[in-house]
Amino acid sequence: MLHLIPLRTFKKAITFQDTERSYFVHFPSGYDNNKKYPLVVMLHGYSDSPRLMELYSGMSRKADKEKFIVVYPKGLSDTHDRHLSWSAGFCCGAAARAHSDDVAFIDQLLDEVSTQYAVDTKKVYIAGFSNGAMFAHLLGTHLHAKVAAIAAIAGCIGSDTAYLQNKGFPVPILIMNGRADRTIPFTGGGGYASVTETVNFWKSNNKSTQEYVSKEKFYDKTIYSDSEGRNEVAFYEIYDGKHLWFGRKRESVALLLNKPIFTTEEVWDFFKKH
Repeated sequence: MLHLIPLRTFKKAITFQDTERSYFVHFPSGYDNNKKYPLVVMLHGYSDSPRLMELYSGMSRKADKEKFIVVYPKGLSDTHDRHLSWSAGFCCGAAARAHSDDVAFIDQLLDEVSTQYAVDTKKVYIAGFSNGAMFAHLLGTHLHAKVAAIAAIAGCIGSDTAYLQNKGFPVPILIMNGRADRTIPFTGGGGYASVTETVNFWKSNNKSTQEYVSKEKFYDKTIYSDSEGRNEVAFYEIYDGKHLWFGRKRESVALLLNKPIFTTEEVWDFFKKH
């Protein structure tokens, strides 16, 4: 399901380490600079773009309804690989090969966006897809002091977790993966941790041991929390899910006749709780 791009999305530039980088920002309908709004940062996948992320996620449309600001940063490419990517600590593309300090870029971007626009700095969230999800995992361990919650869709952490610095600081996280994903294998391999290992990393990081399982028609939803019911790790295991932002398209007649899962709805509902 594709969504038309709203009119209140603007391309902006930021100077980072003497280089101009860009992002798109969407202001919700009725935006008032005298108010404070939650901020959602959306990280595109490898070979995607900010505009594509906005298009297939429909997050800007959601922002209009729920009244929050959305920022879509742009990854890096080079002359050998024109696909945009993020340096996620162990992957991917031109950004990783250049050892781009994308963590510092997002850190600076959060500061500048929060200064220029009417952002509630206690309600800053990061969501990523694929390579963007890998990057979201990394940002969760580095920018825990600035981010209220993160969501990682169709991504994972690296099999060697040494790159995940500042571990031990809890950050609520939503993790969503499909069993039939051939791009990011559910069972891991090739430097990718398995989805189970990824979830276990965050369970340990957040000290989340309490477990609640909900079995739906198309997926299992397991919520782990600490002894006080906080620092959630919400894990969605999509039975036949492939490598996509779930809900962007429907893969069978069955999904048209029954209630599928819509990632954007689930992500925003999770963010609102935190």
